[in-house]
Amino acid sequence: MEPSEDDRFLRLVSERGDDPRLLEGAVRAARGRSEMVAALPEEETRRHTRALLRGVLAALADGAPGEELLAAAERLGSDRARQGVPVAAFLDGFQAGRAHLVRTLIEDGRRRGVPDALLLDGVSRIDEINTALVHRMVHAHRVAELEMARTTREGRVQMLRQLLHGESVPVLAPLDPDAEYHCVVSDVSDPAVAAGLEARLVAAGPALCGLVDGRLAALVARLPPPVRTGPLLV
Repeated sequence: MEPSEDDRFLRLVSERGDDPRLLEGAVRAARGRSEMVAALPEEETRRHTRALLRGVLAALADGAPGEELLAAAERLGSDRARQGVPVAAFLDGFQAGRAHLVRTLIEDGRRRGVPDALLLDGVSRIDEINTALVHRMVHAHRVAELEMARTTREGRVQMLRQLLHGESVPVLAPLDPDAEYHCVVSDVSDPAVAAGLEARLVAAGPALCGLVDGRLAALVARLPPPVRTGPLLV
């Protein structure tokens, strides 16, 4: 029995599943497109690329991305956020790897006589998978960024609380242990109102702000200009 057209494309995909040349080409493409990705250890890029390539090729055969592939996309987004790589930078690398995969499959397919219509259908399926992965990666990147920001803020508020309570603690950023600061206290307990006041205090210079014992307090390098209306700051 002659193999169907779909069988020919799937055979092409399956033969590339563990091809080290495809992997290394995708790694080079990603690192060549994004300077921030290139600054990471090469094995770090290879680790994520390997998982994504295998998952995408499996998804082409199965008809849809599996949970393992979606989880790999989430890990990539989360890891890049924790490594300080912005969304745009790591997506540049990801799309370069995708372009290398598409180019390789088209070249192989044409060399083997796979009809262009079938190759075009394969590229469309890759793009559908690609869209699902990008959504997962961007979401995971954003979640990781928010978690890190929250952790950083919690640590800074804890330092402010300890300093104002007279505890001996290391003075860390954004404060300079050798500088002098004004201590600002208020009767503001509403977090929404406090957030607006924090923006004013930080805009005046380096500052550490937060709710201490339920009220807004701060250590600031420079006091903001006084305002005629609004909560009292002393």
